[in-house]
Amino acid sequence: MTVKEDEYYDGLYQILVNILHHEQLSWIVHDVTEQIVMGKVKIPTPEEKKKAPRGKVPGTYSTSYTAKERVQLLIDSIRYIVVNNASIEKEVLLFYLEPDAGSQTQKRPQSVVFSSQVEPEDVVVIDRQQSPLRYARAQKLGMVLNRLQELLNDGH
Repeated sequence: MTVKEDEYYDGLYQILVNILHHEQLSWIVHDVTEQIVMGKVKIPTPEEKKKAPRGKVPGTYSTSYTAKERVQLLIDSIRYIVVNNASIEKEVLLFYLEPDAGSQTQKRPQSVVFSSQVEPEDVVVIDRQQSPLRYARAQKLGMVLNRLQELLNDGH
């Protein structure tokens, strides 16, 4: 990879980081940064250990991510956290809030609340009005991320 390509991917990465900060999703950037600092960890398989020359057992090591791989890691994280989460939210609503054949529509709950036993202040409310809009936006974001991934795979 050339220096110009690295600069291009670094710029793209920074644009995505700025968007995440603007959308108050800095924690995603933090998590991805931790992964980047750790690097790609390579643990030898049992087969690789068997094939190693006698007395030379391959060890675990880490290599750095390329600029392009860092962008791909961030894109994958956004897709996993934002886009997939909206799909999960939609399925939760369908499961908990859809009426049964015998239920009365006036008595159906309007939202589902999740709280953490580990961190009680972390509460997530999934409501009937907001979820479809979030899902639609997440699907659009997913299409943008897919297109961006295609461009990266094509070498742009």
